[in-house]
Amino acid sequence: MAGSLMSPGHRLPKRGMPRADILARLALLGIAATLVLLGAITLWLAGQLGGLLTHLSWPDSTPADAPSIAVRMIFHRGDPAAAWPASARADLPPTGLLYLLWLVLFSATVVGLAVPVVRFAQRRVQRHGFARRKDLDQVVTAVAVLRRVDVLRPGLIVQVSDRPEVVQAKLRRRADPLEVARRLGEHALTGEPLYLANEYTELLAGAARFAGKTSRYVVPRVADARGAVITTSTRLDVAAVTYDLRAEIGPTWIFEPQGQLPGVPRLRWSPIEGAEDPDIAALRAKGFAAGAGLKADAENGQYFQDQAASIIRGLLHAAALDENTTLTDVASWAANPSDPRAERILRHHQQTVWADRLAFHRESTGRSRDAIQSVVFGALDAFSNPRILHACSPPRGQQFRPEPWLDESGTLYLVGTRSGQSLVAPLFAAIAEDIIYRTLQRALTAVGGRVEPCLYLVGDEITNIAPLPSLPELVSEGGGSGVALSLCCQNTHQLQQRWGRDGGQALRDGVNARFVMGGMQDVSALKDAQSLLGQVQEVTSAASWGGGRASVQENSRRENLIDLAELRTLPAGHALVLLGNMPPVEVVQPAWWERPDADRFRAAQAAFAARLEGRRL
Repeated sequence: MAGSLMSPGHRLPKRGMPRADILARLALLGIAATLVLLGAITLWLAGQLGGLLTHLSWPDSTPADAPSIAVRMIFHRGDPAAAWPASARADLPPTGLLYLLWLVLFSATVVGLAVPVVRFAQRRVQRHGFARRKDLDQVVTAVAVLRRVDVLRPGLIVQVSDRPEVVQAKLRRRADPLEVARRLGEHALTGEPLYLANEYTELLAGAARFAGKTSRYVVPRVADARGAVITTSTRLDVAAVTYDLRAEIGPTWIFEPQGQLPGVPRLRWSPIEGAEDPDIAALRAKGFAAGAGLKADAENGQYFQDQAASIIRGLLHAAALDENTTLTDVASWAANPSDPRAERILRHHQQTVWADRLAFHRESTGRSRDAIQSVVFGALDAFSNPRILHACSPPRGQQFRPEPWLDESGTLYLVGTRSGQSLVAPLFAAIAEDIIYRTLQRALTAVGGRVEPCLYLVGDEITNIAPLPSLPELVSEGGGSGVALSLCCQNTHQLQQRWGRDGGQALRDGVNARFVMGGMQDVSALKDAQSLLGQVQEVTSAASWGGGRASVQENSRRENLIDLAELRTLPAGHALVLLGNMPPVEVVQPAWWERPDADRFRAAQAAFAARLEGRRL
């Protein structure tokens, strides 16, 4: 059975209970009575066992004597034998041994009963307003996500024709939650590992500096991925601890086109090769235009982006159709729109519609044309940098190919420094769009309509590093096609700045899981999270006595589940997860050095450092 990805749902929870003071007294009374009963039974048993040890005979007494023995002990503490029936006293042990045995038996019995009770309570404990046991069991436990294994990983279904070693390998992988999910963290109360199915998209917005976003969120998702990974970053901190781990799985590349990483195999990718396909050319053009720095929420920003993309697609397509054209020519055409060479190439290959678009742009004048041209120039300005031009000009036929990279579960690190973001963002958006497009094309004909294993996009600083124009649509559709999205941004305002009001809203509302970490200073974001966390019905009661009668007064009111200050001061490593219709769940996300496999990360970190220094371990 595939299982559902939805929580059973719940009504407004109550915090507190009617007549809580009376119930508390009854509970304490029950605990006290249980301890007294255990004390009486273990006292009797201590005397009986002591007699067997010292006199090799069982004292003449039965368990029914235990209550009366316990009562008489109150008056015979110095001579406990006097508390037993007269016929049993001669066979009882010395006083010291009896008390010692009683202490041992009583302690062992209490501990033996308490441990399973505590373990049961840890598993069943819940905080009012937070996810209950049945919510967790339905959606985020290992058992819950593994119910989806036949849907998400049909290739792991055991076939009659499979060889025994293949069957064993499949069974082993079918039992691994990370084959179908990402690690959410550990439940804050029980310590139970929780997982997020790869069908879900997740967003971490507003993580404060030093909150551990990279070490607790990004690095684990890259390291644990069971398929191909695209990850973005402004620094090498993610690659530094995961590069060699990922290299053990499949081909691993760092795309840092500014050439600042000696000793690391760098990807070379050309936006020209493959652009003879009009769809590929148009897709890459949209990526370049989206990363050009013009915000979609600016006046007519989306219009200028679209118009610039229509120019860039023609330039890329023309360059791909003419084998003598290079990326240098494309950069020249972008800087000089009066150059008619790209238009001529398109007309020679009967691409008259796109050629007419270039001609119209070349012959136009006015502010609108200037605005479009500024976006075109900004989108391709990266190629004015000789290092970037070299990184994006491999010999034809030798560039990075996404298909075999996907087949071998490869990894691609898109690394751009903050100072160089404006240059590389269009390039990163274009290459990411290219890979995702090919992934979605595969999904159309794949079993179940999704690629297997899935493609993981771990987008740190996604709004600045690789602002994919298709991201709002991908958030709502990618999970069902085998693209697992884990996105990070500084705040939700950036989403609207980059993708416009509608696109940013669609992106924010389209994610299935949102993470809230401590340290946020954005009051509006805190209030937004607080409203999603919901409210509880606070129930209080007070008892009074008078005139020989007791009365209980009860009151209820609605309160926010968590105060704003509590949200801001969440402990380091803790996060609140808002997932679908499930009540919130608090998780602890260990940093990579706190994980049981931390030694693997340290070894990979040392190997990468040696690689940068040009030496081998």
